[in-house]
Amino acid sequence: MIVCGVLLLVFLVVLDLPTSSPYAVTIMLIVMGGWKMSRAYVTLHSDYFQTQLAPIGGWHTVLYNEVTDIEENGKMLNIYYKKFNSAGGAKSTLIKLSLGEFDEAEQERFIAAFYARLPDSLFQ
Repeated sequence: MIVCGVLLLVFLVVLDLPTSSPYAVTIMLIVMGGWKMSRAYVTLHSDYFQTQLAPIGGWHTVLYNEVTDIEENGKMLNIYYKKFNSAGGAKSTLIKLSLGEFDEAEQERFIAAFYARLPDSLFQ
C-alpha cells in the first residue's frame, strides 16, 4: 500500500496536476500502509484476544470462553463469539481475520497458538 501511494505521488508530481484531490488519495494510501505496518493486527493474551480491524474502529476484546465457532476459509479465519452478558437469544458476532496479513510460517504459528488457547468444549 505504501509502495502504491509513493508511486502514485511520483506519477502525480511528474504530470504536475493542479488539483489536490489525487494528492489526498495518495497521502491516504501512504498513511494506511504505514498504519498496517506499525500496528499489531491481533494480540493473544492468556484468557482473551484483541483485534483491531480498521484504523478508526475500536479494539475487539473477546474472551476465549466466549468463542462459539471457528471457520477457516482459505485466507480468512471467521470467529463467532457471544458475550457472556448478552441476552439469551442474541446472535453470535462475527470477526473476520484475514490471514493474508501473516506470512505462511506466521499463519501456522498463529493458528496453532490461537487453537491452543480455546476451550476444549468448542471442539466436541
